[in-house]
Amino acid sequence: MVEIANSTAVHRAAMNETITKRAQAARWPYGKACPPLTSVSASQWRALAEHAVEPNGFYLADWELAVNASARGRSSVGALGAWSNASLASDESTCLIGLLPVISMWRAYKIPLPALVSADPYGTLCTPMLDRETPDEAVVELLHQARKAGAHALILRDVALDGAAMKTFDRVFAARRHAPESAAIPRPRSTRRQARRR
Repeated sequence: MVEIANSTAVHRAAMNETITKRAQAARWPYGKACPPLTSVSASQWRALAEHAVEPNGFYLADWELAVNASARGRSSVGALGAWSNASLASDESTCLIGLLPVISMWRAYKIPLPALVSADPYGTLCTPMLDRETPDEAVVELLHQARKAGAHALILRDVALDGAAMKTFDRVFAARRHAPESAAIPRPRSTRRQARRR
């Protein structure tokens, strides 16, 4: 009788551990490929905001970092970032050309699918920040980072459909649809504004 009770308790504990691990994976299954928002250089973020193809006051560095630090239910946000030279993303000689704060689809909608959703920073606008000189390259790199994080979809909430940012996404997707299957969309290269942003 004791053996049966003990094996039942062990089995129950193993099941609880499995359920907990699955729930954690569903909430944020993307690991290090999608770093925390706080890892983005605030000075580069501000420089990007000044040169964004479409402004978004709710994604300004000071506002979003304050929300991320203290707002209940809106902290611990991830970041999809695009740099002028993606292979040197942590190097200060590169400049930020795209930024989108994100959360998992589980956190946004309680749906356990591998997707990222634009974070809601107490506002009604989630337009990604894209450099006005290299918006297409920024979008390509943001999508690449989302794929690298394991996301099969990127959901942009509260974005103007006729705005410059969405038009850029449309243009990139159109280019992808018309490209031969063997052709890859080029990754971003160094930009002219690199020196200006340092």
